[in-house]
Amino acid sequence: MLNSETRRAVGMLAAGLFAFVGCGGSSTGDATTGGAGTNGSTTSGSGGSATGSGGSATGSGGNVGSTMTSGTGGTGGTSPTGTGGMPQQGDAGRIACGTVNNGGCNPNGNNRVCDLPNNRCVQCTSDAMCAANPGQMGNPYCDTVGLNAAGLPNDTCEECLTDTHCGTGMLCVNNNCVLTCTGDAQCAAADPMNPVCNTSAMPPLCVECLNDTQCAGAMDGNGVARPHCRLPTANNPNQCRACNTAADCQPGQTCSNGGNCNTAMDGGGGRPEGGGRGGQMDASADDAPRGGG
Repeated sequence: MLNSETRRAVGMLAAGLFAFVGCGGSSTGDATTGGAGTNGSTTSGSGGSATGSGGSATGSGGNVGSTMTSGTGGTGGTSPTGTGGMPQQGDAGRIACGTVNNGGCNPNGNNRVCDLPNNRCVQCTSDAMCAANPGQMGNPYCDTVGLNAAGLPNDTCEECLTDTHCGTGMLCVNNNCVLTCTGDAQCAAADPMNPVCNTSAMPPLCVECLNDTQCAGAMDGNGVARPHCRLPTANNPNQCRACNTAADCQPGQTCSNGGNCNTAMDGGGGRPEGGGRGGQMDASADDAPRGGG
């Protein structure tokens, strides 16, 4: 058996061994635990970055959505539609009429009535329509008898259709009531613009002239003299005009079908002399009173 000192020594050695083992285990555990903590921090950091990126992507998505739903885009879409659908000035909405252009007849226009059998818009199909049209004051009769170039009824509002539609001493000539006469004095009193009685006409009518002498002092609206009386067979018959032939005009000018002296066009956009428009469309609407008064 071991003596007491020997047992004491062996016990101290055993206790030191146990203490050494215990300290070594704790050191190893701390190192492992620390490593795990570091890895955890790294993982958490990465996760945060990923979340941040996601937030940025969401922000960009919001901006794109805002652009696509902007008010400007909506305006661009409605602008062409509005222009195409807007009625023309004075157009209160078209009246459908077969396949007539522009969607039908303009109720505020000159030809506001639908003639559906002939697929067209006309002024009237009855006298009542002329009376109800404020644009046809003084033309109360609907001409449904006369034919146009296409062989269809005129369907136009006129001052007269027969002599009975005119006043005493007047006849219906070309749908206009004109004064018949027996002498110049009667015409001068009734119609100063047409003071001459053309007794050779059937019926006799008041006209502006029968010869050049009766055109002395006559001028157009621009102050250009109209010294020649148009021939009965010409356009604007028995009216004072600038010419009947080119011989009545200045050298280099021509006489239009309407009785105006026109300067030959030189490519510079020259205007016909005397304000005349030339051609058969010349009219006397711009005539001033005789003598330029």
